[in-house]
Amino acid sequence: MSAELTAQEPSAKYLVNLQPPLVRHFDLIAQASGGVARLRELILTLAVQGKLVPQDPSDEPASELLKKIRAEKDRLIAEGKIKRDKPLAEIADEEKPFELPEGWEWVRLNSLLQKIGAGSTPLGGKEVYVSTGVKFLRSQNVWNEGLRLEGVAYIPPATHAKMSGTVVVANDLLFNITGASIGRCAVVPSDFDEANVSQHVTILRTVIPALNAFLHKVLVSRHVQQTVMDVQVGVSREGLSIAKLGQFLIPVPPLVEQSRIVTRVEELMQLCDALEAQGQLEVEQQARLVSTLFGSLLQSDTPEALADNWQRIATHFDLLLDRPEAVDAFEQTILQLAVRGLLVPQDPTDEPASVLLQKSAPKKTTSSPKARSNATNPCRPSLTKKNRLSCRRGGSGCVSMI
Repeated sequence: MSAELTAQEPSAKYLVNLQPPLVRHFDLIAQASGGVARLRELILTLAVQGKLVPQDPSDEPASELLKKIRAEKDRLIAEGKIKRDKPLAEIADEEKPFELPEGWEWVRLNSLLQKIGAGSTPLGGKEVYVSTGVKFLRSQNVWNEGLRLEGVAYIPPATHAKMSGTVVVANDLLFNITGASIGRCAVVPSDFDEANVSQHVTILRTVIPALNAFLHKVLVSRHVQQTVMDVQVGVSREGLSIAKLGQFLIPVPPLVEQSRIVTRVEELMQLCDALEAQGQLEVEQQARLVSTLFGSLLQSDTPEALADNWQRIATHFDLLLDRPEAVDAFEQTILQLAVRGLLVPQDPTDEPASVLLQKSAPKKTTSSPKARSNATNPCRPSLTKKNRLSCRRGGSGCVSMI
């Protein structure tokens, strides 16, 4: 499949020049266990490091973009629409995880945002949910691919109005900060109406919405996801404070380059989708084949029949066992054949199992009179020193055996 993609896909053609080994072995990587997931991770890593598309010297540098963001932020502050932000710590060279291309800049996440804050749970919790009303988004609705609104909860408009500080609007970024889904991030669609959000999700609202697409790629990349794992708080280490999230380092390319990067990432992710779909089909087909062929082995009645059935699959043995689940199935087949006595032929000169069982049966022993006496006296084994003395003196309930 890789040869066809290399010839037809513009993204693959570009990657041939950028990373020849990656494309040359694209199908092999995808077929490996977890291969497509690793490809997705690699694509995002190349994107946020500025290695996925070439830089254009004529692009306006990110430093100019950051000045515009600062100016827009100051305007919103002057108009009373947002609060003045606290000064951010300078970024030391030792903090920077990798070197950026010319024209890029490192910033802290807070500097790109006009709002960062977790949601809240309405008073009464689930008891206030209604069948229709305002959408109430929870962590299970937030996925890297976007919002999943199946089974979304609703709250009354009056409750929503009381939670004005946690209103979600179009173009917001939602980032899960607790639980098993910590780190998942979704872009709220531009045609979204309005919603509210739980305390397990943080609202990230950029100063300039044009930043959203690239920022989302950064937030779901290994660069940020590894940082999330490193700075979690709490006993179970499944919580991320908003203060720490706001200090995360974000690489910022020129705005026009951001657009090129996002376009290329989406093209390559579609390619991964196709590889994944083909891989799933191949896995299902192989699973049926393995089940049928190994089932024929289990249907063998004698070692001789097993040998005949084995010959039918021996020539394709390496192809059948190229996945871990197929190896597991083969191991179980071997065990079943072994316990049924079909794995090796029987030798009529072998001592039969009945003789072995007789040898291993426990032998009857003749007990001494004293032992029999103890066995018939249930009182004696449990006598304490005090009870023995009582029995000697003729205490009630004792059999005088002393």
